[in-house]
Amino acid sequence: ADLSTPMILGANPAQSGQGCLDGQDTTDSYQFNLEDYNNVHVMFSPDMGMPFTASLYDEDSNMVSGWNGTEWTSMNDMMYEGMDGTFTLVIDSAGAEGYYNITIKIKDMKRYLMVVK
Repeated sequence: ADLSTPMILGANPAQSGQGCLDGQDTTDSYQFNLEDYNNVHVMFSPDMGMPFTASLYDEDSNMVSGWNGTEWTSMNDMMYEGMDGTFTLVIDSAGAEGYYNITIKIKDMKRYLMVVK
């Protein structure tokens, strides 16, 4: 799995789960899109001692600059806050075998927009 063959999570997903990487499956990728001015909080945590790396890309295949390797929120990110778009999270095993956890939380902007109007 890579940028070209992600697992599709759909629009505004709120999911958390565990994945596994090994010698046969060296990368996993997950794609989701934001709609309706929502924001997202993405978290990645490999099991203790695993050298796994995670990269987050936008719909133009640019790495999201605010992604620090384990966490990112589109809120307060001038480039992505409240913007609709598609994102792909790619996890690489770096040659190791083990498990990791990912969490994707949606922050609904409609509530905030109604207050502001």
